[in-house]
Amino acid sequence: MWVFLCPKQVLTTDKKEYYWKTPAVLSLFFALLCLPGLTAPIHGDEAVTYLEHIVSSPFQLLFNYSGPNQHTLFTILSNSLMRIFGENEIIFRFPVFVASIFSIFVIYHLGQSFWNKKVATIASLLIIGSYHHLNWAQNGRGYALNELLALTCVLGITLLLDKKPNKGALVLIFSGFALCLTLPSNAYFLPGCGIATLVVMWRLKKTEGSVFWFLLGKKLLPFIFLMILTVGYFFTIYDDLVRGIETYKNFLNGYKNAETTEVTLAQFYQIIRDLARPWGLWFYIPVLYGIWTLNKIQRSFFLILLGTPPLLVVLSGILGPPRTYIFMFPFLILLAALGIERGTRFLFHYKSHYFRKILIATLCLVFLIPSVLNHSQNYQATTKIKYATMDESRKAHRHLQKKISKNELLVIPVDDMALRRTLAPLIAEQMLHVFKNGRLDKITFIGHQDAQASYIHPHDDIYPAALPDTFVKVITNIGKVRIHRMNVKVLGGPNIPLASFGSGHELFPTMGKV
Repeated sequence: MWVFLCPKQVLTTDKKEYYWKTPAVLSLFFALLCLPGLTAPIHGDEAVTYLEHIVSSPFQLLFNYSGPNQHTLFTILSNSLMRIFGENEIIFRFPVFVASIFSIFVIYHLGQSFWNKKVATIASLLIIGSYHHLNWAQNGRGYALNELLALTCVLGITLLLDKKPNKGALVLIFSGFALCLTLPSNAYFLPGCGIATLVVMWRLKKTEGSVFWFLLGKKLLPFIFLMILTVGYFFTIYDDLVRGIETYKNFLNGYKNAETTEVTLAQFYQIIRDLARPWGLWFYIPVLYGIWTLNKIQRSFFLILLGTPPLLVVLSGILGPPRTYIFMFPFLILLAALGIERGTRFLFHYKSHYFRKILIATLCLVFLIPSVLNHSQNYQATTKIKYATMDESRKAHRHLQKKISKNELLVIPVDDMALRRTLAPLIAEQMLHVFKNGRLDKITFIGHQDAQASYIHPHDDIYPAALPDTFVKVITNIGKVRIHRMNVKVLGGPNIPLASFGSGHELFPTMGKV
């Protein structure tokens, strides 16, 4: 039998029974933590992903790559669910939420099969307390899927090298290809899996000659098939990938103090620091101790698994933002859990019972306080989002269809993607009427009740000040969406062509008239 990670064996301990009650309870607790973020209005990058790809078909998503905002597998799953159950925030984010729950079960399973139940429990608690796991479980992009699929790849390897090679091969191929569908840069992870498996098998060989090479070829066949599948897919969308990289570089070049794709020590440091959130760089102390306590087979496996992606990044010359390397994060969690478990066991062996209590309390506080503060900040951030929900935007659309006049101009915040998704056709239709008829009767602003009426564009240098309250009349509130009407008069009356007003600055000669 091929096994991993046990002082007397090699990679996984021979478990007759796995415990599921602990991860089930922890997953329920984590699900409750996620609820506020799941129901919050879409915002940030997830909102851009939503607006850009909500109308895309699975075929378009699979064979057309538009850029970094396209997380193909997530969008296929999310769009499919929204077409069945309707568009709302929970359904939109449901794939990543479920992935984050499954990740707790898989990391517990790996922790127990690699080492023991204590390590598995510590790993589950650490991942729940981390910044990344909570954040990406509530964010409609593919990063939570990255965590799950990376863990599942390693689970497939353990099955492949154990008594279930066929099942392991299927799990490995499916999860590996799905990982690349989620985000193309995840391909950096797969060579490390193959090389680590090859090294483990070489160290474990019990026979020489043709028998060993036959077994080696049989075990590596799934990796070869996965490589052909992945390379073939990337070749199909190669032009889009090149264009997407250039688009991302141009985007970064347009902002001062932005991230860069150049491979530098500063960028590597940023990634290392980011993966340790919310605990900080000292998180790597138990990680390094965990690596040090591994046997030679285990150490080779994890060092190759974690070391190959950075090496490939250096060779490629392109370094993505820290979040793109989230596939490494769960394995750092596993090693940290091992370091904590073996470190405390070592100290308990030599110290008094009183010292053990102090040590346990200190460890709990050191890891718990940053996690509590992080999760508290996450919750507070969800309450400060000043965008419409999908349901509110649909209700606003129905209201406006009944109440607005033909020559009324509608204005919404450019970065409120739920409103843009629902109201964009109506806004375009109203603009057409205004310019076609040469009349502007009213100007109506629709946005979150806490958004400024002048917040048409998110950059302060374009619209630096809010309109005075006397120039804005509240028409109605729909949930937290407020419909305002500009309390102004139109210059020259309805018979003067709109084109005669000239530039935008001439349209606003005073704050009292338009």
